[in-house]
Order: sequence, then C-alpha cells, then structure tokens
Amino acid sequence: MPRERNSSSGLAGSELIQTELESIIRLTPFMLIRLDRDLRYRFISHAYLELTGRRPEDVIGKRLVDILGETDFERIRPYVEKVLQGNRVEFERDVYFRNFGRRVLHVVYTPEKNEDGTVIGWIASMVDITERKRAEEEKTRAAEAEQILVRELQHRTNNLIAVIQGIAQKTLSGSGTLDQARTIFEGRLLALAGTYRQLTQSNWSGVSLSEIVRLTLEPFASRHEIHGPKVMLSAKSAQDFSVALHELATNALKHGALSTADGSVRIDWTTARGSGSSVLKFRWQERGGPPVVVPMQRGFGTTLIKATFSDVDFDYAREGLICEFCVPLRKAA
Repeated sequence: MPRERNSSSGLAGSELIQTELESIIRLTPFMLIRLDRDLRYRFISHAYLELTGRRPEDVIGKRLVDILGETDFERIRPYVEKVLQGNRVEFERDVYFRNFGRRVLHVVYTPEKNEDGTVIGWIASMVDITERKRAEEEKTRAAEAEQILVRELQHRTNNLIAVIQGIAQKTLSGSGTLDQARTIFEGRLLALAGTYRQLTQSNWSGVSLSEIVRLTLEPFASRHEIHGPKVMLSAKSAQDFSVALHELATNALKHGALSTADGSVRIDWTTARGSGSSVLKFRWQERGGPPVVVPMQRGFGTTLIKATFSDVDFDYAREGLICEFCVPLRKAA
C-alpha cells in the first residue's frame, strides 16, 4: 500500500510540474521553438503563435524552410549548421511580420542532445528587442548630433574670433586717434552682430541679401534704393556682405553721398549664368554727394572688400563712387 501511495503521489507531482511548465511557457514573452535534426518543428510557444498569426497545426511537423521561405532560411542557415554541430548560437535578426511589421529579434539556439551526446535537434528562444534597438539608435543619433553641434559651434566661434581680430588689427593700426579707432571698431562689430542675430533667428539656415542691405542702411531709409532678386546667403557670405556694406555705408556717411542732405545710394544685384555656376553681381552706386576724390592710399574698407570678393572694381567717378563685385552663388547660397 505505501508503494501505491508513493506511485500515485509521484504521478500527481509530475502532472503538476507539467501543468506549471506549460503555464510558464504560455505566459512568457519569450518565443520558444523546438526543432529536430531534420529541421522540422516539434514545439512552438504561444508567444510565437501570437507574433506570427499562425495556428499550431500550421507549423508543427512542417520543415523550417517551408515556414520561413528559401530567402529567409538561407540567412539563418549558418546558425542552424553551427547549432547542429553542438554549439550554442546567439545572434540578432530583422524579421517582417504581417501584423506587426519589421521587428528585431534576439535569438539563441541551444543544441538538444540525447543520452549519448548526439545532437537530435535544438531549442530556439527569441525575444523582441525592437524598442530597445530603437532607443539605442536614437541615443546614438543624439550623441552624434551633439558632437556635430559642438564642432560647428567651435568652427563658428573660431571664424568669428578671426574676423574680429582682423577688424581690430586693421582698425587700431590706422592713423587716427584711439577714440576714433574705438568708434570705428564698435561700428564694425555692431554690423557683424546684426548679421549674427539674423542668422540665429533663421537657425543658421541663411539670411536674405535684401535683409542685410536693409539693416545696414536702415538709418538712411529715405535715401537709398534697393533692387534685386531674392538671394539667400550662407553664414560666411552673410558675414562678408555685412562687414563690406558697413564699410561702404560708413565711407558714404563720412566722405560720400550720405554726407550731404541730397545724396543717395542705389544698390542693385542680379544673377547670371557663369562658367559652370550662377554668379551674383552686386553694385553700389552713390549720387548727389560731394565731388569724389581718388584716395591717395587704400583704406581698410577697400582692402577688406577686395580681399573678400572676386572681380572687385572701384570706380571713383566724380559724380559718385561705384563699387561692383561678383560672388559665385554656390558659395553664397
């Protein structure tokens, strides 16, 4: 009798363990698959059925290649061959599911062996790591964007410092007094700062040439004309135009058309096809000021404009200064 009770108790215990095991497998988010050495499905978990939208009878007994298709099977063939040699295999793979789209699975193949150690199949456990991979990719992209931003900030800062140093050197090396140099230097910095404010507001996507001209000549709104198509300037070109226009306006205010009540300035630009690319042709023309006198030596403004733009021409016509220069649009835009 005791033996019968033990036998009954052992049977009940086995059934309980089996029930608990089935419950665990059914509730676990891991997808479990058991395949034999002939590459036929012998077991599939509930999680696998949910993701694939299949029924047990659609899979059990079928060959792996029949379920996956030739193309997908060839992708995992090296892992299958390795696990059938008795090795544990771990990898990630992209899988497209009809109801869920593209998912990333972390896959582990564990060889199943009999008592003699012969591989009779393998257990495949898979977990969906799509969201984790997306989070990792987003984190990587954010880190790369931050590095680009830092490098761009350093680049812009270095450029700005170089421009300021050049302006300071040329301004302070002039023949005027220190107070005069300080006034000129502050004016040049304010012109540069105005352009940088515009660039910041546009998120450094560019500033229109007409806006730079308008800001430079704003104090003389009734004494200038602006004509030209819409042209967007890059940060570098906007900076160059801002400083150059400030020099032209300052010179006109001190010696040219804007130094008298009746003088005026006309600004024109056009775009034309050049050799291989479009070219922006810019023209500054003064009228109504005192008679123009050809300078005995080149000033900082003239030096800066000639160093910055190609094909610069200063025409010291008696009735008013004319300045013309060209800029390749691929550099300006």
